Formats: sequence, structure tokens, C-alpha cells
Amino acid sequence: MTELLYLTDSYLKEFDAVVTAVEGNAIELDRTAFYPEGGGQPSDEGTLAADGAVHRVVRVFKKDGRVWHELDSTQGMTAGQKVRGTLDWKRRYALMRHHSAAHLLSSIICVNTGAQVTGNKKYVDRARVDFDLPMLDKAAVADWEKEANEMVEKGISVEIKFVSPEELEKDERLCKLRKGLPPGLTSIRVVDMGFDAIACAGTHVRNTREIGKIKVTKLESKGKEQKRIEFVLEPT
Repeated sequence: MTELLYLTDSYLKEFDAVVTAVEGNAIELDRTAFYPEGGGQPSDEGTLAADGAVHRVVRVFKKDGRVWHELDSTQGMTAGQKVRGTLDWKRRYALMRHHSAAHLLSSIICVNTGAQVTGNKKYVDRARVDFDLPMLDKAAVADWEKEANEMVEKGISVEIKFVSPEELEKDERLCKLRKGLPPGLTSIRVVDMGFDAIACAGTHVRNTREIGKIKVTKLESKGKEQKRIEFVLEPT
């Protein structure tokens, strides 16, 4: 099984690994800092260097519990080969900022309305979050945006913790996801912003000030009980 380095260090930009399998244009590594697509966050991109050749990582995904790195070409790559991975850091950091911003805004909305998150999607230039809300009031959204930006300015530390399901259930700060968590988990990764705690396997910034100013750009109804908020971030 691949060791997922990003779970404990979202700022790791380069790493060494060994190829454990090659299938078509995809390879499996014994360890990786590349985030595989999932949880509304796109996969990382970057390069893998091996024996003088540089292969572009175009997509990273999970299949049957295994992490695969899709390359522009796997020519010359074999199991047992040593590689050096380098992330497209500009892309990764943009996704980290938007992911942390989505947590912050979601928490504020959950606390103020009791709504649950029903879906989300992050991009390098924007993000959206869906809630089980019957309506969205523009004045309320403006207040939530203001509160979120106040949290950004406070420079709150963002910590990664691993807790038991029992500990997680007792945490009153937890913003609930409608679909819940997979059964059988014994250790759950939590992104803790002090005022907010959300179970999440994605990559995040270390401090809310890194997020930058949040600007809500679009409100959309996706059904009677489904509302969507889209936002962008100003450069830090």
C-alpha cells in the first residue's frame, strides 16, 4: 500500500520513491506526496524523474484501494525503479487555499443555519459548496462572507489531527457531512481550525491568513432543498 505523505505534510514539494507496479500509462509508488482526486479536490500534477528521463504526472487517482499516477508516458519505467517526484506547487497551493477557505465558509454556514454540506468542488481559481438549505438570503450570505474574512485576518492556526470515531462524534464543532463517514474507520484525519473541525483527507494551509480574502461570486439553487455558493480568493 502506498504511503500517503500529504496526509501529514501538505507542504512537501519533492520526494523520493520506488515504483511498485506499472500498468499502461500509470504507475504505483511505495510512497507519494501527490494527492489523488477525491473529496471534491482535483489531483495534483507535476513530474517524476527516473534514470535521466522526466515524466509528466497528468492525473493521480485511486482504484481498488491503490493510488495510481497517470503519466504522459511510462516508457522505460519498471517495478523497483527509483524516482524523484516534484509537485506543480503553484497548482497545489492554490487548491490548498481554496480547500481551507471552503472549510471555513462551510463551518460558518453550518453554525448559523444547522445545514449540512451535500457536495463541493475546488478549482485552482474558484470553489463551490452545496448545502441542504431551502433558501439563501443575500444579506445573510454577505454576513457569512464578512465573518469568514474576519477569521482569515485573525491568522488562526490550521492543525491536522488523527482521532477515533468516538472522539470525533463528541466534538461539537464538527460540521456534519450529509453522507457521513465510511464504516469501519478506526482513525480519522481531522482538519482543525480551532473554531471548526472537519473530517478530511485533503491538503490545507497552515494558517487562515494564507487563504486570502474570500469573495462570494454566485448563489445558485440546485433544487428545493439544495443551494450552492461559489467563491473566489484574492491573491495573498
